[in-house]
Amino acid sequence: MLARRIRMSGARLARNRRGSVSIEFALAAWPLFLMIIPIFELGVMLTREAVLYGAMYEGARQLRTGVVQNTGETYNDEKAEEKFTEIVCDNLFDLVDCSDIAYDVRTFKKYDDVELDDLGTGSDGMPKGTVFDPGGATDITTVRIYSQHKFVTPFLGKFFNDDDVNGRLLMYTMIVKGEPWD
Repeated sequence: MLARRIRMSGARLARNRRGSVSIEFALAAWPLFLMIIPIFELGVMLTREAVLYGAMYEGARQLRTGVVQNTGETYNDEKAEEKFTEIVCDNLFDLVDCSDIAYDVRTFKKYDDVELDDLGTGSDGMPKGTVFDPGGATDITTVRIYSQHKFVTPFLGKFFNDDDVNGRLLMYTMIVKGEPWD
């Protein structure tokens, strides 16, 4: 009797189709979300890259024209660095926090002397050993800007071979020759 009742309940449950769409959606939703969230996050990272590039471009342009170096009556590296930071941060449009960027500015006398050494990264994934040496008129200046993009999706950083942190080090480099603004 009990076996027959269990068998009939199982048959009735197998015929009942109410709620099957909800169950099918619950099963299909996870893979769908696991594909959509990384796509959205990569879009955010690419937007951040574009903004970072634009800020670096404007900073390098101001170095090339001497706006950064001519911040007062006498040249002062500290004031020049403040001016450069201000220019770069103003062009981040609040999409990248200014405290999340690092830059490396070096000067060379001719193009043959330009060396872009690997700075290495610290435990936070940001470069270490950066300097600010904007140079003068007609000097060759290299500008490198860095920002660490942290991923929300746990496995996404592994696709970029950044094993130390779950993120990606965004970096752009520009080499400019100063105009004769002296």
